[in-house]
Amino acid sequence: MDTLSQLKEELKNEYETAEAFFDRFLEGNNDYAPHEKSMKLMSLASHSAEVFAWPKFTLNT
Repeated sequence: MDTLSQLKEELKNEYETAEAFFDRFLEGNNDYAPHEKSMKLMSLASHSAEVFAWPKFTLNT
């Protein structure tokens, strides 16, 4: 499998994982963190969504 195919497959897997996370995201729990050192739920959701903009940004710069 070539590099582009591997990247495409990895991005697809990341999308599926993020989609499952967003489906389970409970409104009103933005400040929830399972541990004091863990990222807050809203920060994690924002980060997860931003990941999908990185490939375009990387390829354009």
